[in-house]
Amino acid sequence: MKKLLTLFISILILSGCSVPVKKVSTSSASKIAIATALANQLDIQTIGTTIFNNKSMKGKVTGTPIPARIRAIASSAINSSNKARVVKSNGSLDIPSSSVTRSLWAGTVGIKNKAALTQKAKAMGADFLLLITGNGMEDPFYGTTAFIENIGVVQRSVFGLKRANSHAILNMIVFDTKTSAIISEKSIFVQQPRAGKPWITPRRLPSPADTEEILSQLPIKKHIASALSEMGLR
Repeated sequence: MKKLLTLFISILILSGCSVPVKKVSTSSASKIAIATALANQLDIQTIGTTIFNNKSMKGKVTGTPIPARIRAIASSAINSSNKARVVKSNGSLDIPSSSVTRSLWAGTVGIKNKAALTQKAKAMGADFLLLITGNGMEDPFYGTTAFIENIGVVQRSVFGLKRANSHAILNMIVFDTKTSAIISEKSIFVQQPRAGKPWITPRRLPSPADTEEILSQLPIKKHIASALSEMGLR
């Protein structure tokens, strides 16, 4: 029962409680600033035969930082349409991932110093602020009670049988910079099987080439573009 309840909450988080995504009312003159609340690392989990075999690891990203990658993807998607224009911020609006809290029960998002962040975006001339954060859900791959989040890899090892998937779980929030109110929100879940790829261990963390492969093979661009379309931003 507990497992079903947790899974149900995860579904609600990613589906927006089955409520249609509210579209932002924009025009070609509307200006949008983009910020992220993402750590520059991969969240890696191994789910073993028993809980004593479970491991949590962090993968170092040495190339273009994850926040910069995500900002560039969102900026390109918005600018490719005539729905709005992106205000260049060069990452100055980015906030630590620890600034974001989420209530699983209420499905609400909390942003520390939200008013100061939106006012900073307003001072740059932005009508709206798009904030992209990490998100989480119960293991959707192997039916365990493990909780996965953000961008990374989850591996399942049972009696010598090994499987792995990379994933990105992101939340996209649009604020009105005049009121600091949330006017649209959409979560996305991206996955990619890692059959035949090197097994990750604390002694064998992803190399720079491995990290680039993980990030480049995840179809994040497609999912962000689709989410922005639903939100009325492209």
